[in-house]
Amino acid sequence: FNLRTAVTNLPPLFPDLQTRLHLSSAALSLLAATPVVFFGAAAAFAAWLNRRFGEEMVLLAALGVLAAGLLLRGVAPGVMLFPGTALAASAIAVLNMLLSTMAKRRWPERAGLLIGIYLTTLCVGAILSSLLSVPLYRHSGGSVRLALGIWAIPAALAVLLWLPQLRYRTAGMA
Repeated sequence: FNLRTAVTNLPPLFPDLQTRLHLSSAALSLLAATPVVFFGAAAAFAAWLNRRFGEEMVLLAALGVLAAGLLLRGVAPGVMLFPGTALAASAIAVLNMLLSTMAKRRWPERAGLLIGIYLTTLCVGAILSSLLSVPLYRHSGGSVRLALGIWAIPAALAVLLWLPQLRYRTAGMA
């Protein structure tokens, strides 16, 4: 659910972000490009992190980084919008790389179904964050903090829900 909210909740808010945060058109373009750049950069390290620290631990850390990035954007959008987006996108890249391989490794006979559920849930999160961003912004009296920061809640919940997975921890090859 969390793997697109950091990206899809921004474009509907671009006009308001531009006005409220005094962003130029160039800054908005850079903001739109930030996730793509960090998806590519962080994905390159996912396999190494997996070997070094183990899949379950890396996924937990990535969920924590995702929640932190989203929270930073909400707490201080004026200074943390770009760094928070970069953190969230980096975490998403690692999660994208490792979640489907974990499903294939743990449940090879159900991998197709699990990956289908994963992709459907990913799309639902993307749609909901895009769909709800402007109404959240407007109903909160124009709070950029709330419209951006609220997406840290499902990410933090995912961290808590992931904790039991540590019992299946694969050993890192330090």
